[in-house]
Amino acid sequence: MHHDHHERRAAPRYQVNGAIVFYRREQEPIEREHLGILENIGPGGLLLATGEALPTGAVLLMRIYSEAAPPGHSEVVVRGAVQRHSEAPRGVGIRFLDTGSLDAAALRGLIATLSPGLRPAPVETLAYG
Repeated sequence: MHHDHHERRAAPRYQVNGAIVFYRREQEPIEREHLGILENIGPGGLLLATGEALPTGAVLLMRIYSEAAPPGHSEVVVRGAVQRHSEAPRGVGIRFLDTGSLDAAALRGLIATLSPGLRPAPVETLAYG
């Protein structure tokens, strides 16, 4: 049975250039952080190029850094759950958790800063695999 999963996304995601993400499993110490590349982002989640397989459902703590972020928000900390796997780029689709947290305003600011001048990411990038 085939589903058009990208139809379920409530808001567009935007391609991001130059944003990096330090991520780790929620139960891991900060010394276990890995480096990923932020491929695209939207209000509900992001696509993170990790180069490694992470299990679906894993909860990640992520620190997003972008030079395009508003002043004072160059680091945005969010929690998210792995929703799906991506092959090109190799990585994971993340759904944000706790978007009512303290960093929610910073996250909205980051998305607003990144999105106006950027074209939406291609549908094939966003479609669930």
